[in-house]
Amino acid sequence: MAILGTYIFDKIEGETIDELYERKIETAYYMIDNIHLASYVGIGDGTVLNVNVSIFKNKDDRDKRDFNVDTLLANENFLFEIEKDINVGKVWDFCYLKIKDELKINMELKLLQYEENDELLEKYVINMEDV
Repeated sequence: MAILGTYIFDKIEGETIDELYERKIETAYYMIDNIHLASYVGIGDGTVLNVNVSIFKNKDDRDKRDFNVDTLLANENFLFEIEKDINVGKVWDFCYLKIKDELKINMELKLLQYEENDELLEKYVINMEDV
């Protein structure tokens, strides 16, 4: 399972929000590659997971897992704390749902660096869907 969604590039100095949004990729593929225990024990009673997500330009590149510079847009790492008593079979589902939310927030933050308001996120839509 992967996520099909909008990918917003990092802002180039002097670029307007319209120019940034125009450069977006609407059909980027986000895929969890690895889930590892972090190198340290978690905060409190939980355990920290390091989740690696690869972001590809399109589905073909994702399916081939072609990690060359022309097809791989980014590699993102996320840290999530899980409870010690979580069912091991649920770890992937937990990470997937958290990643989907975090990715959308990250893309929105790239737009909100221009100005912070709700109308902005209505005009410049970020899509994330399961595929």
